Amino acid sequence: MLRAFHLQRSIACAACVLAIVCGQLSREKKITEKQIPLMRHNQLIIALFQRFCWMDEGLQARLHARGWPDVSRSQSMVMTNIVSGIVRPSDIARNLGISRQAIHSTINQMEKLGILQLDVDPKDRRHVTVSLTETGQMMRRDAQLAMDSLTSQISSVLGQQKFDALLDALDADWGENIDHSARQNIPSA
Repeated sequence: MLRAFHLQRSIACAACVLAIVCGQLSREKKITEKQIPLMRHNQLIIALFQRFCWMDEGLQARLHARGWPDVSRSQSMVMTNIVSGIVRPSDIARNLGISRQAIHSTINQMEKLGILQLDVDPKDRRHVTVSLTETGQMMRRDAQLAMDSLTSQISSVLGQQKFDALLDALDADWGENIDHSARQNIPSA
């Protein structure tokens, strides 16, 4: 589950890549043969990002249909962190790549909705943790039902064999994602 969360975090970073690639291509107006391999390599991140958005939109629509208040994508990602066991606001902010001020604003909004509560961290009283309220737990159960429905839909469309292969590919260890040698080769200013 934690590996899936980190994949979601990587997908969220895809928006930045999309903006750069699309902006560059739209300014040039013409796609050259050199850009085709670049576009092919970008297909993975674009496809992952599009499917992530599809899943989140499906989740939000199903929750809305069950009477839950609309939540933003960032609020949805906060809940994903909590369910994954990441409960300190600073850790959630780090995983989402946003400031601690932004995460506290999001958490405060969710507190007002009655979904979350802040608690003193029993391991370190200088910190707080975030947990789901009883209402938040009920919303989580409905969210799980929605995800089960979306998963069944994907399995039905792809077929069980392709669906299993997709899960296996996403669950596989893709290796180190930071090229430490690239940093060493950057000339100093």
